Amino acid sequence: MAENLDLTLVRMMGERLERFGVEGVLRSELLRGMWEGAGGEQRAVVLTRLAWRARGAEVRHRATHDASRLALWAVREAAAWHASPALADVAFRLPCGQLARIPAGVQWEAAVRLLVAVRSGVLPPAPWRCAVCGIERDLQVRSYECGSGPGRDELRCVVCAGLPADPEEIPEAVDARWRRLPRGPAESC
Repeated sequence: MAENLDLTLVRMMGERLERFGVEGVLRSELLRGMWEGAGGEQRAVVLTRLAWRARGAEVRHRATHDASRLALWAVREAAAWHASPALADVAFRLPCGQLARIPAGVQWEAAVRLLVAVRSGVLPPAPWRCAVCGIERDLQVRSYECGSGPGRDELRCVVCAGLPADPEEIPEAVDARWRRLPRGPAESC
C-alpha cells in the first residue's frame, strides 16, 4: 500500500510540474502536505526512485543551498552505484537514517529538483537569489571554509558579498544604511 502512495505522489508531482513548472510544484500546499505527512521511509523511497531515474542527469551548476546539495548527493550516489560492478546485484537505496536528519522541507525541494532532472536530463540550479537579501541579480558565489568536511557555497549579491559570513559581525551602521536603500516591488518582500 505504501508503494502505491509513493507512486501516486511522484505521478501527481509530475503532472503539476508539466502544468505549472517548478514553482507551481514547490508552492502546492496539497503536495507539500502529502510529502510532510508521509513517513521518513516513504520519503526515502521517493527520493531513491527519483535519484535512480536522474542518475545520468547533467550537473551544470554548483549546489548552493541545502536542497540542491541533497539532490546533487542523491544523483551522484545513484550514478556511483550504477557504475560499480560490485553493486550490480544489490538494489540501490538511499540510507533512510541519513535522510531522517534532513528537514522534510529540504527533502521536498530536493525531490522536485530530482523530478526536473528526470524530465530534462539536467539537474536544475538552486534558486538564484541572494542568501541574505533575496535579490535576483548581480549574484556571486561566496565560499566558506568549514572546520571539517567540505566548505559551503552560497549565492550573494554584490552588496551582500562584502558582508561578513556571521550576521553578528555586521556593523550597525551598515545594517541601518542597507535597510534604507530603495527597493523594487519584487525586492521589498
